[in-house]
Amino acid sequence: MAELLSFLILISAGLFLSELFRKLHVPYVVSLIFAGILIGPYGFDIFTPNETTNFLGTIGLIFLMFMAGLEIRLSSIAKLRRGVARMAVLNGLIPFLIGFGIATYFGYDILGALLLGTIFISSSIAVVIPALESSGLLGTRLGKSIVAATVAEDVFSLILLSIVLQIVNPTTQIPLPLFYGIVFVALILLKTLISIVREVFLSATRN
Repeated sequence: MAELLSFLILISAGLFLSELFRKLHVPYVVSLIFAGILIGPYGFDIFTPNETTNFLGTIGLIFLMFMAGLEIRLSSIAKLRRGVARMAVLNGLIPFLIGFGIATYFGYDILGALLLGTIFISSSIAVVIPALESSGLLGTRLGKSIVAATVAEDVFSLILLSIVLQIVNPTTQIPLPLFYGIVFVALILLKTLISIVREVFLSATRN
């Protein structure tokens, strides 16, 4: 019963406060974040996350990513690769340099500066996609470019983060370049295998 009550509080706060903030012309995603802050343990402490709400949140995030994937065509992104590359570089390089500069200014070593710069690169695709969807830009050229650039930034930041953490605290005997090489080859083989299976399936259905 307590878990059901918590869920009802969460849904009610999300619907009511998001509508309130919408009238103030606050973006939908930002309004939900504010709603979480207000009712959460660091606000009025009305709602405390539990296993049920965490599970539902994970399901919602998976569903959101899946629906976003249905809206995106890789062929369309491939046509925008130059613009996406420029956007990803600028949107990743500038925050990285800012974070690196701040860490250096406060006396952190090179690894600390790299770590803070990497954190500054990271973007939340779970925030970007709902914002684009609520504004009707997800299916547009600009929206596709933003999503592709955000994904590229996140992938690069994760790779850079793993390199920094491996230098600070080695957890594997496999060199990272070799590890990423193996992953890259595995992805190519997987893509090839999927293409072969698809061709075989299409040939079988035609016959």
